[in-house]
Amino acid sequence: MATERRKPTAEKQPPGRPRHVPTQKDREIVSFASAIGTPQATIGRLIGISEHTIREHYRDELDLGMARANISVGRSLYRIATGNSPQAAPAAMFWMKTRAGWKETVRQENTGPDGGPIEFKGMSARERIESRIARIHERMEEDKNPRRAKEANQEMLEAEAERLKETAQVAARRNHTVAAIRAT
Repeated sequence: MATERRKPTAEKQPPGRPRHVPTQKDREIVSFASAIGTPQATIGRLIGISEHTIREHYRDELDLGMARANISVGRSLYRIATGNSPQAAPAAMFWMKTRAGWKETVRQENTGPDGGPIEFKGMSARERIESRIARIHERMEEDKNPRRAKEANQEMLEAEAERLKETAQVAARRNHTVAAIRAT
């Protein structure tokens, strides 16, 4: 018995998505989106392709979109700044601040009475810090002293006993009040 071979009726497609073919509309979308700073992943989602595919097929649009936008905006701003319209002065100031390094500065001077120096009362910042460090050091030394630790522990126990006594008195008053209410 002879085996027959079947002839392929159609060519096989490679697995996965069909190959992307850029259109002029897609190029314009990518260029504009890149110009306004849209992330590449988002641009890819806009036209339905992956980040890898967008970088593969739209490299120039991604690289030059921002530069083209800057040129266009710069050209418009330059025309306005060098014109005679009411927007000329603000446009010129913006241009000089961003392109020529101009700055708007505010100088603030603090003085004491009659324009004299400011006088500080009390300790300086350095003295306050040194004082705090000294107090911390003293507490650390006290904690090392067993007698002082025992006294501190005793003080803590006495304070806790006082708090418990007050709580018991409040509870007794509450019970007395509840009993008086029930009796009426």
